Order: sequence, then structure tokens, then C-alpha cells
Amino acid sequence: MIDNKLLELLRKTYLNHPEYLSILLDKAPYGVLIVNNNKKMLFYNKKAEELTGYSKEEVLSKKCIMLDICTNCKNNCSLFDFGLDNTENTCRKDLELFKKDGTPILIEKSSYTMVNLYGEKVGAIEFFIDKGFHEREKEKVDQLKKTLSTITIFNQELLSNSTFGVIKLNKKREIIFINKKAAYILGFKPEQLLNKNISLVSDTFLNNIENSRNNKILFNFKDKKLELTSISNNKEKILFFKNRSNVKNSKNSYYNMISNSPSMKKIFRLIENLKNSSVNVLIEGDSGTGKELIAKALYQTNNKYNNVFQTINCATLSAELLESELFGHVKGAFTGAITNKDGKFKLGDGGTVFLDEIGELPLDLQAKLLRVLQFQEFDLVGGGTVKVDVRIVAATNKNLEEAIEEKTFRKDLYYRLKVVPIYLPKLKNRKEDIPLLINYFIDKNSETKKITISNEALKILIDYSWPGNIRELENLISYLFAVTNKDIIEVDDLPTYITKLSYKTTEEKADLFIHSEKDRIIEVLTRNNFNQNKAADELHIHRTTLWRKIKKYNISLS
Repeated sequence: MIDNKLLELLRKTYLNHPEYLSILLDKAPYGVLIVNNNKKMLFYNKKAEELTGYSKEEVLSKKCIMLDICTNCKNNCSLFDFGLDNTENTCRKDLELFKKDGTPILIEKSSYTMVNLYGEKVGAIEFFIDKGFHEREKEKVDQLKKTLSTITIFNQELLSNSTFGVIKLNKKREIIFINKKAAYILGFKPEQLLNKNISLVSDTFLNNIENSRNNKILFNFKDKKLELTSISNNKEKILFFKNRSNVKNSKNSYYNMISNSPSMKKIFRLIENLKNSSVNVLIEGDSGTGKELIAKALYQTNNKYNNVFQTINCATLSAELLESELFGHVKGAFTGAITNKDGKFKLGDGGTVFLDEIGELPLDLQAKLLRVLQFQEFDLVGGGTVKVDVRIVAATNKNLEEAIEEKTFRKDLYYRLKVVPIYLPKLKNRKEDIPLLINYFIDKNSETKKITISNEALKILIDYSWPGNIRELENLISYLFAVTNKDIIEVDDLPTYITKLSYKTTEEKADLFIHSEKDRIIEVLTRNNFNQNKAADELHIHRTTLWRKIKKYNISLS
């Protein structure tokens, strides 16, 4: 039996001490797997290999193995299709699983989605055991609980010294934990709020708490602009918040965006020019270029639509859940709708709603979004019409004009969203910003230690193509802080995937990319028996796009 206490201990360890997790779970007496929001396998322990017959090499970085071998998952995924997101809504079932050799076994499975400290969904974790689980193995579980309990004791100490505010509330809304940063942001001393009702802070703060569950919202508080999110279970609620109002702009900084490139300076000037405007904005750019930061800057600088900032990623939810999240629903509208719920547009009334990855919005919801853009009104799921006054900022890393040709995106919606287009350049086209960004991320990590980059290493980083853009650069600096004990980062300290490209000519790099993409397409086609629909799905591109690439690279389908 996998009980709730063990699930909660594992969840806390995953969130706060992931470095211990793989070591502990590889010795666990039951199967464990972790997937990201795209259902891609991130972790798979030894017991899972034993129970399923599939090795780690066969499943990691691929779609969740349960979609193929679990009788329940083949029909629907309880976690992603129904949006279970915490321990009180854990999906727990007895079901049949087919091993690699076709042998059926009866298992008990428990699973739920995972959220980070800001309440953002980051994936799912699943535990499964053979129903023949016996007493000797239960002793191993008890020992694992004891180990995990020891690890999670340090959690409160970590939060006490956190750089963001943390408040923990009990059922009566009494503050049972508050860190120094939270008290400072709210203008109190910790002892003034501890064991007091949260209503003591202010009505504005209290009113925004309910809207913050698993959402990141921005609102005005006294003379500050706070970013708030929360996670909760049936016993307590934890609030996480930051002061976003003290953004200092300088010659090379604009609302937490670091740049000295002419293309970015032009975008910053455009944002300033839009501060009295209500027009919709479409932000286009590759992943990692900073689209959400642009959206927040548009919100923070606007003189009218700056009351609240609501954000949703259109690619992370099923169509049914996405409709409810956007437009809200009434009690009884569908199975599981036990209360009325406000959607993003209602919660964002008087403010800005940011629709990330808008290119993934299903066609039927595109029609409903078009109505919001045209008439500032929408229908609740299962209910009546709601009028709102919101400004919409959307973002995409897809080519929407290509999507229009492929009949996956509405042309009229595209032009309604694209009243003001903003095109974010790739980092490789902003090479003058790379040294600035490196110094910025070094300063951001400098609480742990001080490091600098040698001139030779810097030249290689400037020459690198950065396919993951700014996010990849930030992750690299975090990696260097974690793995090096030196004061100066030299060329030898850089990952080989960066250094090996630095010695190639431009033509060689271009040829390397072409052959890499071609080889990847051939590999996926072969694995799917040249079924182009399945291959396109695995490559996350439209079938028409795949067909064009097959023609471009002259790939034989015979």
C-alpha cells in the first residue's frame, strides 16, 4: 500500500531536494516514474525496469511508457486529461499492466501531477507495485519514509532564508509560518503576524489569495506590485510572493531584460509608446527568448490594464480543461465541477491576460477567443454570458502564417491578435548582449561564490549558436556554478557540446545542422514504420511541415 504520507514526503523531496531523489528511489521496492508536461519520461527506477521488463535506455526521454502498457492509460491519462494536481486528488487504482514480453500483471498504481514552489505544473510522478507486495518489502517503505522525513526537516530552514516571501496558513487562515522576506514585503515584523489571521495584512491581499492557487498573479498592494501564487491541500495553504515593483531600469536593463542591442532597444521603445494603449499584442520568437518578460513589461508599463496579470500556457492542458481555465464554469457543468469557477478572463478583468503558446489553442476555442477580442464577452462553460474589460497579450514560438496554411489556426484570429506585432530576435543575433547576460547571471548566482569567465571561454560562448537562447545561457551559468570549484571558468570547463562547435566553420555548422535534422527525421520515420502522421506527432510538427522537410532533404520513403 502506497499511503498519502509517503506520497507527500516524496513530493516534498522532489520539490526541495531533487538531488537526493534518484538515489533514494532507485532503491525503492516499487516502480517509480516521473514525466514532464509533455509526458516525456524523466525518471525511471530499477523496480520499474523489473516490473515492466523495459530498461531505462528504452524509455527515458520518450513518451510515457504507461500509455502503451497500462490498460487504464491506453484509454485516457487521468493526470493530464483530468488535471489532478495534488495529494488529495491522487489517482489511485488497481489495474492490469502488460510487461514487455506480453505477460499481464496486476498492479496498484498511485499518481498525481507535480507543482513547483510557485504552484506551476511541472509534470507528474507515478508509483506502482505488484499486488503481491509482501510484508518484508513494507519494512523497506517504512525505512524510506524515515529517510525522507529527515531530509524534509530542512525545508522550513531553507524557506526561512528564501529570497521570496513565504506564508503558511492553517484552515482558519491563521499564519503558522512566515519568513523574514514575507514580513518585510508586507511591512510587518514576523512576530506581529505569526498566529494572527491573514486578514490583518489587508483586504486586497486576502482577496487575491483565492485566485492564486496554481496561478501566478500580479496585483497592486499599497505602494508595491506583488506577484503571488499558492499551493494547498485540505489542511493548509502556502503562499509564495515577490515584490515586482522595484524594477530598476538602466542603460542596459529594462524590466529585468538585459540588452544593449539595437533590435531590443527598439522593442523597449515600442513598449513605452504603448503605455496608454489598449491594443492587443502578439509576441513571436523562439523558445527561451524572453516572451513572458516582454508580456510582463507590457502589463507593468500600461496605465490602464495594470490591475492584475493573468497568465496561461495553452499547450499544457487538454481542450476541455483549457476551456474551463480560460472562460470558467458553473457548478454541475460537467463531472467534477462541484463549485463555480472563474476563468482567466474573469480573473483578469481590468488587467492583462497573457496567452502563452497561442499556436496550440484548439480551433473550437479559437472561435471563442475571437468573440472575447471582438466583443469583450464570453460564455461560461454551462452558464451565461460574462462581460469583461481585458487587454490580451499572446505569444508563440510557431509560425502562425504557416499554421494558417495548414488550417490549424484561424486567419481572422491571427490578425485580431496581431494588432501590434513584436518579433523577439534569437540570442545568436544579439551577440553584443551575451557578455552582459553572462555577467547578469553570474551576479544572480553570486550569493554562493564568485566566478569570472576567461577571455578565451567568453569568445567561444559568443560564437556559440544558442539554440535554447537566453534560457540555455542561464542554465549554463547555473551549471558552471554547480560543477566547478574555480574562480575563473576556462575553455576546459565548458561542456563539450559547446566547445566542439567552436572549431567548425560557418559552412560546417550549417551542414552539421542540416544533417542532424535529416538524420533525426529518418530515425523517427523508421521507428514509426514510415507512418508520417505518427512521425509528425513525435517530432511535434504538422504533417504538412514533415512532408516539406522530406522533400527538402530528398528522404526516400521506400
